[in-house]
Amino acid sequence: DKIALLTRPRVTAIRDGHEKQIDPGEVVLGDLLVVGVGDQIVVDGTVIGDGRMNVDESLLTGEADLITKQDGDPVYSGSFCVAGSARYIAEKVGLSSVVNKLAVSARTYHRRYTPLQKEVNLIIRVLLGVVVFFLTLNIITTILQKSTIIESIRAASVLFGLTPSSLFLMIVVAYAWGAVRIAGKGALVQQANSVESLCNVTVLCLDKTGTLTTNRIQLDRVLPIMGIAERIDDPDLEAILGTYARALTSPTRTSDAIVDALPGDHSEPAGEVLFSSRLGWSALSYAGGQMKGTWVLGAPEILLENLTEGDWTVEHPAQAIESCIADHTSHGMRVLLFAHLPEPADFSREEEMPELPADLLPLGLLCFRDELRPSVQDTLDKFAGMGIEIKVISGDNPRTVTSLARQVGLIAPEEEVRVISGPQLEGLEEAAFSKAVSENRIFGRITPDLKRRLVKSLREQGHYVAMTGDGVN
Repeated sequence: DKIALLTRPRVTAIRDGHEKQIDPGEVVLGDLLVVGVGDQIVVDGTVIGDGRMNVDESLLTGEADLITKQDGDPVYSGSFCVAGSARYIAEKVGLSSVVNKLAVSARTYHRRYTPLQKEVNLIIRVLLGVVVFFLTLNIITTILQKSTIIESIRAASVLFGLTPSSLFLMIVVAYAWGAVRIAGKGALVQQANSVESLCNVTVLCLDKTGTLTTNRIQLDRVLPIMGIAERIDDPDLEAILGTYARALTSPTRTSDAIVDALPGDHSEPAGEVLFSSRLGWSALSYAGGQMKGTWVLGAPEILLENLTEGDWTVEHPAQAIESCIADHTSHGMRVLLFAHLPEPADFSREEEMPELPADLLPLGLLCFRDELRPSVQDTLDKFAGMGIEIKVISGDNPRTVTSLARQVGLIAPEEEVRVISGPQLEGLEEAAFSKAVSENRIFGRITPDLKRRLVKSLREQGHYVAMTGDGVN
């Protein structure tokens, strides 16, 4: 009955120079609010000051990637702080906030008649018209021929029998029985006529994250980099990666995937840099022991600029690494670079932006892929067998979405498929937009509002559309 993206946490507000715990309903415009790890952002606002945090906006956007927020960046109610801390000024409260607008939109009730209901309504209207016509004739005949009341009632009872009053009961019973059978399959029917709606679907729109995938990533492989075999070998590299991931104080989806795939020990680092999308890397520093030195995991394009110029067994190591990365990303994988500095770095100056150490020795590449839902390929094959067209609408990179579509069998390995992104769609006029929606099967970088517009366009083209997804979808 209700969609509530906001829970009722306590909020830390700064009033009269002191921090005070208040209820979210007591927040007013202009309040200065403090948010830390695990806290929910309860109103829309803007970050101020030197704080920096990583925010999960998946409930609002459908995408699970963390967003870095710092001075001047907007924050939205319904999101959560995952790492770091910051202060923000309340600028939109109540119904004007993003999350409440979404909730109001989701609660809005629209009565949608199915094809069967439309046909039944038409039949009933026609038959009622016939009944009214003959009743009028009956009344006129009774008056002109001065028939008895009993004869008029007999004629009227025959005419009323033409009204299909039991048809409503039959439809309600059929829908209810269908809902019971579907409940036995583990699904909940909220509107009875949705049972029949499923039979009429011609286009099924799918989100990627949380629908085709489990919203988790898997470590597919670890690729040691040529030229460091004399420094560290493959088994040791995997053990070090496992220890590194277990030592992080703020785990991410990436570190969880490493922990699941690789063995390792628990250790206590001397210094740490939390991952953020602004930095593009995370790091641990150890003063001694087997893990002595600095270990860095991050985006290759950032780390490649700080690699050591030491002796290599291959020419142009950076080019070789970039070539390997390009090969794996073309198959829809996310690739990270793991590097090492023999000496521990000082990350204790929290008030300053951490600097990426120079002269890093690249150790290996980590290739990650999205974890597909069990039996997703078989499910999609059944839809295809029913003649239902599948369209994947995602906020992720179009190339990643295309690769995933090939994995689940939506696209044949050698098939050329047309892909379009959100920015390309937004720049099209209405006619061109409708044509692009009809011709393309894969849509990437699509915002929630654009998803709604896309589904609306399909309906206007005569399709019976189903849409499924998690979060805001």
